[in-house]
Amino acid sequence: MTFRTTLFLIVTSTLSLAGCGGSTNYPVTGTVTCDDNVVSTGAVTFVGPDNKSHVAAIDSSGNYSVKLAEGTYQVGIAAPREPQATGADAFSATPLEPYVPASYNDPRLSNIQYTVDASSDHRFDLRLQSEKQARRRR
Repeated sequence: MTFRTTLFLIVTSTLSLAGCGGSTNYPVTGTVTCDDNVVSTGAVTFVGPDNKSHVAAIDSSGNYSVKLAEGTYQVGIAAPREPQATGADAFSATPLEPYVPASYNDPRLSNIQYTVDASSDHRFDLRLQSEKQARRRR
């Protein structure tokens, strides 16, 4: 299964779990960067107070968009790199480092939160740091 197929299955299965509610949904948009470089693939996951996941794909410009009801969300970002090799060569290729560190992948462990309310502008840019960059700034 290719990376894109796997990502599509994750996004669609997570969206089907999101369900429909009677509350107002607000369009939340943003850009994802890591060490000031645009993250051009992957997904941003918001886990709401009801424990439902809402997933937004990251486009080639690093932008994402998702509709969320009011509440505080735990946020995770996953952006694995696709191997350049294909076919049998893909199995022996050296795994590529993901665009963002694994510490951001799990919304419940990333320590990133976003609160949606009627008065906010609903723009949430995610400016992430690699572990190497974080160590340099200490």
